Amino acid sequence: MRKWRLAILFSTLLLSSCDELFNDDNDFFLSEETIIEGLKEALVVGTDSATNQLSLTNGYYGNAALKILLPPEADIIVNNISLIPGGDILIENIILGINRSAEDAAKEVAPIFVSAITSMTIMDGLSILNGTNDAATTYLKNNTYSDLFGLYQPKLQTSLDKKLLGNVSTNSLWSDLVSQ
Repeated sequence: MRKWRLAILFSTLLLSSCDELFNDDNDFFLSEETIIEGLKEALVVGTDSATNQLSLTNGYYGNAALKILLPPEADIIVNNISLIPGGDILIENIILGINRSAEDAAKEVAPIFVSAITSMTIMDGLSILNGTNDAATTYLKNNTYSDLFGLYQPKLQTSLDKKLLGNVSTNSLWSDLVSQ
């Protein structure tokens, strides 16, 4: 991950003007400000790319690492559903519906990430550059969690009520499953 960040940072910096890259002695020089601006730009590009990808059909559902499954509270149902004819299909439809709802809600998250990135200080940027491999993730989590929860919770609820699977909503599927 760090190599990827550094490659993007380096590419961004190459596009900067040459006077910023060299000092008066013609030694290679990058100011902290230039480095942080490159980091911010890389994070914004990554955020745009990720949110665009997540908001596509199968953005969540088609990615095993991101696919949203049922919570542990549903294990009793999941573990016994095969006793009901068509039960496994009910579970899969609910998981598909939850993921479609998340994909629908993902269209709105980029501004939250961009705000966190653009408000990054030089100290934050240096902490990310010199930190652990997950330093950028930790920074974004710490600076976006509340806003993302506030955005996702009502939007996800609205998406769960939308008829995203044919003519059926995820909440309807869940009600059918629980009643079975």
